[in-house]
Amino acid sequence: MTSHYFLAIPLPERIKAALSLLSEQLKKQCAYKVWTGPEDYHITLVFLGGVPVEQLQQLERMLEHYLPKLSSMTLALEGLSSFGSKVHPRVLFAKVQHSPLLMQNQQLIAECCKQCGLKTETRPYRPHVTLGKKWTGGRPISWGELPTLSSVIQHSEWQSEEIVLYEIHPGAHPKYKPYRIFNLKDRQE
Repeated sequence: MTSHYFLAIPLPERIKAALSLLSEQLKKQCAYKVWTGPEDYHITLVFLGGVPVEQLQQLERMLEHYLPKLSSMTLALEGLSSFGSKVHPRVLFAKVQHSPLLMQNQQLIAECCKQCGLKTETRPYRPHVTLGKKWTGGRPISWGELPTLSSVIQHSEWQSEEIVLYEIHPGAHPKYKPYRIFNLKDRQE
């Protein structure tokens, strides 16, 4: 069976802790079947799906080639948002503040994946950290009544210096395990 993978930016522990606290508050007001555990918080760059070993090795070599083109980046979270209906959203997430470097890095990584023959997302890239997904029903979300990101963290900015190739382990805890870490430190032009 082919394993499934994605490339993502890991979050620092202080950001994970703040998002975990926020999620605990949100669980009281939002009905989701799945809540992301703090150890699985990340910002997806490219979802790869099932990848055969040979193609995965090719991707790793290609990413090593692309690393000099990628930059470490300052990232920050800026509040809550969702995918789907505003009153019954299928995904609830923390938004990532716009970062030209993040967008540039994501495009380069997506291009690298395409050159390896991997399919990438065709929808516009919207960086986020998934908190809850799979709406189960219940009372519609009242956005004005939800706790805010700023209620659990004052400074959500951090320096991102790694890109991680995660392997997905359904049913495991944590669900996403680092397969390979690519360091961006000291690569900035």
